[in-house]
Amino acid sequence: MENWTPVKLNLISAVDQNMGIGQNQELPWHIPSELHYFLEMTTKPYAIGNNRQNAIIVGRRTWETMGAVISKPHPGALNIVLSRCNSPEPLAYPNTIVCTSLDQAVKLLSTDPEYAGLIDTVWVLGGAEVYRTALKSQFFHRLYLSRIRAIYHCDVYFPEEFDEDLFVAISDDKICDSRVPRGVQKDESTGVEFEVCVYERRDHKGGTI
Repeated sequence: MENWTPVKLNLISAVDQNMGIGQNQELPWHIPSELHYFLEMTTKPYAIGNNRQNAIIVGRRTWETMGAVISKPHPGALNIVLSRCNSPEPLAYPNTIVCTSLDQAVKLLSTDPEYAGLIDTVWVLGGAEVYRTALKSQFFHRLYLSRIRAIYHCDVYFPEEFDEDLFVAISDDKICDSRVPRGVQKDESTGVEFEVCVYERRDHKGGTI
């Protein structure tokens, strides 16, 4: 690797009990408290007042449907759309750029003077193929996974590359982020329960990398 310090990739997703994440390119559920947590993590820097912003990375298909779930572009963050096409559509939005690959996005955020040192947290928001690539990436840091205690009709699932034998759930004191809810949460408006689990890759000794 060249002499530069790469940013770390944090994946964030929600899954039902069958690891489903989507239906007809939309979320199969609406759980306000889980959505609030997601927005707190992805739109706001970890350290408020450090003059940095987050970056979010999405695939082209996720970008195209993102406005149906939240807003487009994602608020308060640099939006990076992964696309091999030369579509100018994402560039029509403020604070939005296009990269051809996840590795290109990491290098841009790590070395380009416009972004290097100015990004707080990099969040990968999907879809499934982008999650798959990020899980296998040398730049992977953590997976923030909301496990919803219900089953929904889904046609897209979190990638099988998330093998729990290869990852380990880390403790709250290691996460060290008050925005991450502890234990099982019950959404007041829907009654649906979910739990946020945070994973790192397991090393060959059983610890985390």
